[in-house]
Amino acid sequence: MASGILKILHRAAAGWLLACAAVAGDLQIFTEENKPLNFLDGGKVTGFATEVVQAIQARLGTRSEIQLVPWSRGYQAALDEPDTMLYSTMRTEEREKLFKWVGPLTLVLTSFYGAPDGGVKIAGLDDARKVFSIGVPRSYYTEQFLRERGFTNLDVADTPAVMVRKFLAGRNPVFVSSDFTLPSVLAAESVPDGKVVPLYTFMKDSHYLAFSRKTPDEVVRRWQAALDDLKKDGTFARLFAKWLPGKKMPK
Repeated sequence: MASGILKILHRAAAGWLLACAAVAGDLQIFTEENKPLNFLDGGKVTGFATEVVQAIQARLGTRSEIQLVPWSRGYQAALDEPDTMLYSTMRTEEREKLFKWVGPLTLVLTSFYGAPDGGVKIAGLDDARKVFSIGVPRSYYTEQFLRERGFTNLDVADTPAVMVRKFLAGRNPVFVSSDFTLPSVLAAESVPDGKVVPLYTFMKDSHYLAFSRKTPDEVVRRWQAALDDLKKDGTFARLFAKWLPGKKMPK
């Protein structure tokens, strides 16, 4: 009996120590190039979500390094590895049980995009299934969402920039993007205003911080509490206005 109680206490202590170690800064933090939320500028990772993550770490007294990697690399790590966080991650039905979530950071509209005179009309998902090829970024929420709904006409690109280049080259008459990230991608590719227009909006979701399932609940709880504090004292609103003027702020 005594040995059983000792084992239970030992497991509880081990879990508490693991949580404290992660809170103390042992998290792996991954992000990708996705302006204006997270991107590399002058050799440093910056952007709205990055500054939120940095502000949360300052509140918690942690200094985990933020690593900018290809999305598929960070996403796989957040699926498989303990004490790992990936941002900015769209929280969708398909991903709900894959991660532990802290947020929201944004309110996002995701649409099919095409040329204004491209002759493609999309009034719903059934119309989109009839398009011969639709560009999507690899492992993004958009690819997962559409594949779950039986889309077989997806052309997967390694990055949003490659996806847009394929559209401009005539490879795909339609591609998928959010209203947050598309402007910076088009600007980087020198796409003139009016060259790309939204055809149909099919998702309304939010960006979150996604923690691996192997991250202790206490770590996630502390991050959410710190984010809530940022929202209460006006820090979040200040960062939002700095990086995302004109956008609607989440609660």
